[in-house]
Amino acid sequence: MNAKTLIFVPLSLAFASAPALSLTLDDISTKLSAIKTVKANFTSERNLKGAPKPLVAKGRMTLIEGKGVVWEQTSPFAEEILVKDDQVEIRRGKSKPEIITKKSQPRAFAFASLMRNLAGADAKTLGNWFTVSSISGTASGWTVTLKPSRDPLRQAFDTVTIKGGDAVTGVSFLSPAKDRTRIRFDDVHVNEGGLADAEERLSR
Repeated sequence: MNAKTLIFVPLSLAFASAPALSLTLDDISTKLSAIKTVKANFTSERNLKGAPKPLVAKGRMTLIEGKGVVWEQTSPFAEEILVKDDQVEIRRGKSKPEIITKKSQPRAFAFASLMRNLAGADAKTLGNWFTVSSISGTASGWTVTLKPSRDPLRQAFDTVTIKGGDAVTGVSFLSPAKDRTRIRFDDVHVNEGGLADAEERLSR
């Protein structure tokens, strides 16, 4: 993929309440089962080892359960990424869309598909790809750190850290080369309407 292409990231890790004592991934997964749609703004900062300053991207994301995810990057350049069940479609202006499948780019496709499971904190699915390094905090402020246990994600990341409270506030990816990508989420809306346009794009 193009180095400037926005890294897919999970956006809908949000839950209304949880026990004040020790949280588990199953707790979070159960709480998220009612989430069907998520809309949010994002800011992504990618710090490459040796680079003088981070690569920053901003835009809007929409997740629809059973359909996929639409990423609409607006800065530093316009780009649309559609994450579906069987493929990832990247659109830049009037250029021909780039299509990524499990066969053509296994690592990119696996990562994009996994982000949908991270968004719902599906404990069973995450258990197939990660081990849980730590879960700390309470329902009002928690941190989950995951360590990839299988390739190709094990080749791409050392750890994935998710932070949040009633909604996700950030996600951080650390690569074996010590490059780090941080994503901040704001203006998050869960289970609201106004998604016809995103649903149409994911269905075409």
